[in-house]
Amino acid sequence: MGVKISRIEKEFIFRKIQDNLIPLKIMFEKTETTVTLARFSETEIFFDCGDADISHIRQYGELTVFFTFENSYHTFASKIRSITGNIIGIKQPENVYKNLQRQYERMKAQDNVSVYFTTKGKRINIDFPKTRGVHFIENATFSDNFDNSSIDGLLKTFRKKMDGRVSDNKIVMMRNRIPATYEENLMAKTGKIIWLPKIEDGFVIKSVFPEKIVLTQKDLMSYEEEAGTPKSSIGNKIRNLLDKKLSKGYFSQLYCPLLYNVYLVGYIYLHTDAESQKTIDMHLLTYVYEFSKILCFSLKKNGYFKAIDSHDIDYDVPLIDISASGLLFAHNEKTLSLDLPLQSRLTVTLKIKVRKIEILCEVTRKYRDNNTFYYALKYLKITPEDFRFIFEFIYGKTYIPEDDENRTDLLSSRLSGM
Repeated sequence: MGVKISRIEKEFIFRKIQDNLIPLKIMFEKTETTVTLARFSETEIFFDCGDADISHIRQYGELTVFFTFENSYHTFASKIRSITGNIIGIKQPENVYKNLQRQYERMKAQDNVSVYFTTKGKRINIDFPKTRGVHFIENATFSDNFDNSSIDGLLKTFRKKMDGRVSDNKIVMMRNRIPATYEENLMAKTGKIIWLPKIEDGFVIKSVFPEKIVLTQKDLMSYEEEAGTPKSSIGNKIRNLLDKKLSKGYFSQLYCPLLYNVYLVGYIYLHTDAESQKTIDMHLLTYVYEFSKILCFSLKKNGYFKAIDSHDIDYDVPLIDISASGLLFAHNEKTLSLDLPLQSRLTVTLKIKVRKIEILCEVTRKYRDNNTFYYALKYLKITPEDFRFIFEFIYGKTYIPEDDENRTDLLSSRLSGM
């Protein structure tokens, strides 16, 4: 981790970068583009991409920026607000870091990758996020509205509550399933509740919970834009979706995701029909949301998320980001924190598609946020072939040793000496 710079220092650096036309590097997904800082304000920064092809960059996506100033490597990440010609506008970042200790840029987790390691007989699986955010459910306390003595009792309580209130209700589990419907993909991407109190009125304008867990019209617009839907077509697409629901006789609908760690493990579905004219109101929404949390807690308590194999226990935990020289993951069990002290070494297996790569790592940093522990690992021993494969997979380009001449880390020398 680098050192966070102050607001005044950040403004000074940006001004110098702009005045001296110091090049910056922006990373969007697996593509790197060199830009200059055109102008900035308290709320936005604008980059001039010159003649570079930026057709792959999407509005409302997130990009990472890297630059060198006074022999110090700096970085920050932010959301794209606008793309006009070859000018990209982003939100002014809250934090900018300098004096980075890692060699390569960390990139957010992508699909088709997993990592696992074993400590004291426990195999820890680290999968790339499947939803946005991390959803830990530990030491949960819930109201007396639920019988949580068993999963069967919990489900009976839920069905009794739904009886006569909705036309249909069901719980769909996503184990060994790929999201197939529009709503399943929407929940997998956003991790939010889809609530249509009256389908004819459309999606809600504001989230009704402080946690902003209910999908709003703005969230849906962002989802469609990130999916590549032309801005001019989004309104019609949403209207057609609502009209299709109405044509099927639905009056009100609710999809509540079941979230554990970074996974959509299932969802709760309710609807009322046009004949009943019943609205799924705020009271019922709150009840279903609370039920979703206690159901996930009960599933965890009853071993639903554990796979026992030869006395090894597999845990699904989130990988936050990864680079060509290390990775960062999170876990919420104190026992693992005791098993992995600073400077401890362990061998992890990185699985990318069908390829498995064993890497000797060292725990270089640990920190805690509420009940979640974060671990930064640095690669100590990896074959040159595996390193090049990881590098190309993460950054989408071929590794060139000469690119490391201005780097501060010594991974390249470790590789050449193996």
